Amino acid sequence: MEKKNQKVTIYDIAKLAGVAPGTVSRALNHIGYIKQETQEKVEAAAEELNYIPTRAAQSLKTKCTGLLLVAIPDMENPFYVQMISAIQEEVRESGYSMILYYTNGSIEYEKKAFDLLREHAADGMIMVNLNHITPYLSYLKKPHLPLVLCQMSDHLADEYREYGFDDICIDTKRAVMEVVDLFCRNGHTKIGFIGGNQTLPAFLDRYHGYEEGLSRHRLPREERYVVLAENWLEADGYQAAKELHERGDLPTAICFSHDLMALGAMDYFQEQGIRIGEELAIAGIDNINICQKMSPALTSVCIHQNQMGRLAAQRVLSRIHQKRVGEFIKTVLTGELICRGSSGQIFGKKG
Repeated sequence: MEKKNQKVTIYDIAKLAGVAPGTVSRALNHIGYIKQETQEKVEAAAEELNYIPTRAAQSLKTKCTGLLLVAIPDMENPFYVQMISAIQEEVRESGYSMILYYTNGSIEYEKKAFDLLREHAADGMIMVNLNHITPYLSYLKKPHLPLVLCQMSDHLADEYREYGFDDICIDTKRAVMEVVDLFCRNGHTKIGFIGGNQTLPAFLDRYHGYEEGLSRHRLPREERYVVLAENWLEADGYQAAKELHERGDLPTAICFSHDLMALGAMDYFQEQGIRIGEELAIAGIDNINICQKMSPALTSVCIHQNQMGRLAAQRVLSRIHQKRVGEFIKTVLTGELICRGSSGQIFGKKG
């Protein structure tokens, strides 16, 4: 006797089971004492009517939505795909569902994501690569905000510790310094850099890592060896490599702020007949899956996006379940340099 073209309510179940609507509500939400006979009668009626409880109605009772909001800047970065997969695993094991929200790296949309959390559209949020923290201080001051920030740079200052959220970040500055160290160990002294938009903290940190890496090895920063693009995709890497090549006096090694840019540049240099790993050493950051499938395979710094995703999910779920209110907890992850064919052998030597 399933009702057709009409939403089944607890009143329909109550009528069929011969009990009060309040009894149906208690039985379905397992709240208070219900006789076993009555419980079974209500469940049988609900099954017969094919009753599907709405999440909104459940959240009114339990004060929980069972949802976790994950806000990311874009859909084009393979790094985020691996992170999201790790978050999803942790979320499912806890009985939660994940909602993806794309901010496009826009402060306007980041604020909307915070509004969704404040309006309790989800029980907690993981915000990836927040632009700048200052516009959100009024949100962060709210007690027990189940929020974890995942940052691709270590740029949050100590004054934000008072706001009681968690921050998981990656020391990408050090990651680029490790690439410079590798090139210097291999005998390179003409080391270039191709990076993304310097208004973004993640890319600015990587550029500073390049500068400090050169300084540590007492090498000058040559402006002609640096190209800073507006974006970080393969097409941007291709164009940046073309610009660098057309300047003449190509460096013998190049650090890239992102693997996708390095892959685009490799396409360009190979089109020009330049042998990657022999005439020109190349290395990127992020160690996305395609790195090892390239020819030659791309040297890159693995910054453990899976670990970051799992840890972020564990932290936010801990705040939700335990209603943990505490100080700012900051975790800095370090990268792991994975050497492959693109960085070549010791410069000037063969065999």
